[in-house]
Amino acid sequence: MKLTATAVRRIAVAMQLGGVYGVALALVRQAGWHWGAALAGGIATVLLLFGLSVAMAFAISVGGTGASGTGTSGTGAFSAGMPTLPPALQAHRTAARLGPRQALLCYLRECLAVFRMFNWLQPFRHRQPLMPARPDAAASRPPVLLVHGYGCNRAVWLDLQPALAAAGYRCEAIDLEPMLADIDDYGDALLTAIEALNRSTGRAPLLLCHSMGGLAARAALARARRE
Repeated sequence: MKLTATAVRRIAVAMQLGGVYGVALALVRQAGWHWGAALAGGIATVLLLFGLSVAMAFAISVGGTGASGTGTSGTGAFSAGMPTLPPALQAHRTAARLGPRQALLCYLRECLAVFRMFNWLQPFRHRQPLMPARPDAAASRPPVLLVHGYGCNRAVWLDLQPALAAAGYRCEAIDLEPMLADIDDYGDALLTAIEALNRSTGRAPLLLCHSMGGLAARAALARARRE
């Protein structure tokens, strides 16, 4: 039995539901709350912890890019080893800074997007078919192979892929499995998928990679060069 990102995401959803029940049970037994209010309290607690995890990711991003400071790089615990903004972006950093209301809306939208992606799309919609390419443009466009990042699956592309299809790009997506496998193993699987797509379409595909998917693509390239 191999460990997949889909299974991990489903386990995470189950743990969140278990957390809701655990908090609710504690409120009923320890504080004498009614079950309706206790369940609401459990949901609020889990959502609060979820929101804090998203806020932590924001803090790491802000610290790493230096967006909260006056220099060219972040400071503090979150900035260690993080890349700095290119000079061209540094010049526009102040003008592009969000106000409090815009920042709050950005954060709330990110919470919704992350919740939907990791608690719905990846656990339960990973087998959803991709949108077909626009017929009048597909013949002139190379195919696109979508390669997800660490701890994810092909569902990470479900929101972006329709735009590619509308632009005439035929898309296919790969699941790199199992989780925690060697990057070279992912590279082998990816090279096999590239070759299969090349044979079926007669054209070398473009690779669109997210995060670790880029490393898998480099591993596939290294293997192809060895062959």
